[in-house]
Order: sequence, then structure tokens, then C-alpha cells
Amino acid sequence: MSLLDISSRLRIWYTLFLLASVFGSVHALGWSAHFSSTVERMLWRISTLTICGVPPTIALWVAYRRSSSPQLRTNTASGFLAAWPARIGMPMYILGRITLITLAFTSLRGLPQETFQSVPWTSVIPHL
Repeated sequence: MSLLDISSRLRIWYTLFLLASVFGSVHALGWSAHFSSTVERMLWRISTLTICGVPPTIALWVAYRRSSSPQLRTNTASGFLAAWPARIGMPMYILGRITLITLAFTSLRGLPQETFQSVPWTSVIPHL
């Protein structure tokens, strides 16, 4: 395996971490939106912070791990402890994504009445 292969693989991983953080930051637009309850609002905010914060944390962990000594990378107790960002971060990220999807669907239950009115398309779009 050449150095270019390792470098390009790292670049792909860092790009994925960046895209995951951008995805999370889009959800920050709903930070001050109306929620049905304070619990839903708090879950939304915690999940948003999680999916924004975990990818950079893991990216920093990858950079640290690449620069650390080979003894730290082995299957020793210190290597196990050094892997905590990935061991804890990935399940947190997945749980945050699932929570956001669930909250998005549960927010559909409290739509305003105007949402259910049909649109008079013939007055909006001209026809022959």
C-alpha cells in the first residue's frame, strides 16, 4: 500500500466527517422552531449538537491516532482507552440521527389546519 493510497483514504474520511457535520448544522436551523413540548425541543437540540460535534471529534481522534506511537495502536489497555471517541461517538451519532428522524415524523401530528386544505391548481396554473 503506497503513501498516496493512505493519503487519499484519509482525505475521503475527512470529507465524510465534514459532510456529516454540515448535515448536522442544517438541523441547527430548527433550533428556535416551535415544538409540541419542551422535551421534543430539548431532544432536537441535543441530537443536533451530537451530530454536529461527533464527526469533528472522531476526525481529531483519527489524526491523533495516526500521529501516535505504534504501541498505542495495539490491542492493549491504553489502545482500548484511546479509542473511546469512536467507541462512544459512533453510537451517539447514530442515536442522534434516529432521534432527529423520529422527531421529524412526530412533528407532523401538530400541523396547522391550513395544511390540509387542497390547493385550487386551476386558478394557479393556466390550462387550455
